[in-house]
Amino acid sequence: MPLLERDRHQARLARFHTDGGKDHLSFIQRSGDCELTSDARLDASAPAYLDLSLRVLCTKPGTLRLGWRVDWPGRRSFVPGLGFATQGHTVAPWVGRQTRGGAFVLASKHPSEIELVAEHVGHLGALSWGAETRLAQGKVHEERHRLFLGSDSLAEAARLGWEFAGEALGAVSGTLKPPPKWAVLEARNDANQLVISSRAHADGSWQLSLPPGNYKIRSKSPGGADELQTRVSAGGESTLNLVPPAPGQLELWALGEDGKPLPARWILRGMGETPDPVLNPQSELNAWMLFTLHGSEKIALAPGEYEVTATHGPEYGLFQQVVSVKADQGAVVRATLRRQLDVSGWVASDFHLHQAPSFDSEVSLEDRLTSLLSDGIRFAAATDHNVVTDYAPALAALAPEADLGTTKGVEITTRGWGHFNAFPYGISEAPTVKDRKPEEIFGQVRRDQPGAVLQVNHPRMGDIGYFNQAKLDLKTGDAAAGFSYDFDTIEVFNGFDLGNPGAVQQCLDSWYGLLQNGWRFTAVGNSDSHRLVGEYAGYPRTYVKVPTGTPVTETSIAEGLRGGHAWVSNGPALDVRLNGAGPGDTANLSDGNRLQVRVATADFVGVNRVQLVINGAVVFEQRFPEDLRGGQRELEFPLELIEDSWVVVLVRGDQALESILPRIDAKPLAFSNPIFVDVDGDGRFRARNASVREHREHASPGGTSLEQ
Repeated sequence: MPLLERDRHQARLARFHTDGGKDHLSFIQRSGDCELTSDARLDASAPAYLDLSLRVLCTKPGTLRLGWRVDWPGRRSFVPGLGFATQGHTVAPWVGRQTRGGAFVLASKHPSEIELVAEHVGHLGALSWGAETRLAQGKVHEERHRLFLGSDSLAEAARLGWEFAGEALGAVSGTLKPPPKWAVLEARNDANQLVISSRAHADGSWQLSLPPGNYKIRSKSPGGADELQTRVSAGGESTLNLVPPAPGQLELWALGEDGKPLPARWILRGMGETPDPVLNPQSELNAWMLFTLHGSEKIALAPGEYEVTATHGPEYGLFQQVVSVKADQGAVVRATLRRQLDVSGWVASDFHLHQAPSFDSEVSLEDRLTSLLSDGIRFAAATDHNVVTDYAPALAALAPEADLGTTKGVEITTRGWGHFNAFPYGISEAPTVKDRKPEEIFGQVRRDQPGAVLQVNHPRMGDIGYFNQAKLDLKTGDAAAGFSYDFDTIEVFNGFDLGNPGAVQQCLDSWYGLLQNGWRFTAVGNSDSHRLVGEYAGYPRTYVKVPTGTPVTETSIAEGLRGGHAWVSNGPALDVRLNGAGPGDTANLSDGNRLQVRVATADFVGVNRVQLVINGAVVFEQRFPEDLRGGQRELEFPLELIEDSWVVVLVRGDQALESILPRIDAKPLAFSNPIFVDVDGDGRFRARNASVREHREHASPGGTSLEQ
């Protein structure tokens, strides 16, 4: 995206043409008294690149600067001197991104100010700004960049970037013998700044091109690291004999109580002087974690002492063991994972998941399914950005006997209104979103897929939150023109908010307000995972009621969601009953007024309080004398109600779930969907502020009434 600092979003005209066999895209942008012309010419030679030119002409003198923004969500950007990072500013000739298959680099003709861009959902990309320039009236100023597209490695892309910037380079190379399973080469300058990091070739050979200077060249491989000092001179070439240390082998087995293999997620942490391992930097799992589908895996590790943790989700107890790994020697860990929670009749589900069809994810379908099975998810909706994805073929090939139901779905992603999931979605084309408002988009979904669940995702998440963008007024029900209430569920708990209780509370409050106004929307919790590590599939999750004897299908799950028969959790189990009525049901007080609550946790989840919410207000909180951990507690609350009311129960803890969700500070949380109480005995439930809904129904006919 070309940028003029005074106005970053004023694109007015674009034209595409071919010039001399090279694809050529031109934009004209106008901002005040300046006109910005940007040209992008594609050269398809190997490696391919885009020549990027920015020219500005102003009718009045002034000061400005020009730049480009590149969006490559997901993996961190790499900047010489900063290394891999998600935020920060520095002056550098290029900024790059490593992918599974290669690398991209955005280089400038002169050193630019690099500004990394991150939002609530993570890293987005980078800005590359030219120097501030005093422009004379009627004089054209030009900035040149080049985006390298087809490089095999970050080392090659970096060389091209430095050469484009006119940097004199030298080279240092070598071959790791014997070739390790994987290896990464790093170069650090005298200030210990990471200047380049790149993978070695499969045969162990490597080469780094660097500006003149002194460097520490370090190799990292499964057995550990080796490091040598060298000096790089312009035009010079040198060879280093780095040696990959011999690794040890660790064999991991995960078993159920029946002794049969069980899918599991494994977390490995270094103990004492042993650093956390890097298991495979060439995959998206570039951290100290892996997933096993059939119960076993052999991995190469640097010698040392490790804490090994295995989990199969919050319904199972945790396994932990410290193991010593020695070079050229093997060790075996056998983890028996036992079910500790009884959630019979409830299906652990995740309705917001991304994988490679999404522009901001590199997770393969097979890896995503393995992650879901490893953490005990039993139903999953594939929801890629404006792409309909189907897990079924990949699941049939990967694990045909797996206890995992799936459905086709799509995340309907708009620029100005927010994100919405639709599932089951049985057609191949996603809904059209360009220049359309939610009432039009939702209408198309209802016509094309009348059985689909429409879900509002992360409704209060900055400028991708539907309620924020629509300026929804919870008191009056008013919103921007084009807003529609014709949805079924609200993502009250999103995985990006696992460590942000304030954001979750904001969504809870919005949901409460809609319930008070007479709208019956089911609250759900989903991971919104785009990666395997750091964004964990199934955290949080939604437990959906499926009657005994009813198959777990997309139809039964959709019916359970529409009926509000669900509760949300990132760890604790929650059962709420009033005179036999559960979440989504309507109860009366003729048979008593005692609300029964059962809270249970596995051995690694601690909770210490239960909150009772009636009509949007916390009316009672019971604290436990000590954390409930690895057990259950049954409670009763007397209800004193004078009007029709809805009741929600929350359970919370203060100790982070570090053992399974490391470095997130996720506190245990579970909450039910409402039980609706017919207090006056007239056979129906009427929300306190139902008149707000009634006022809005003619303007937005969708949604489900609470007057039943």
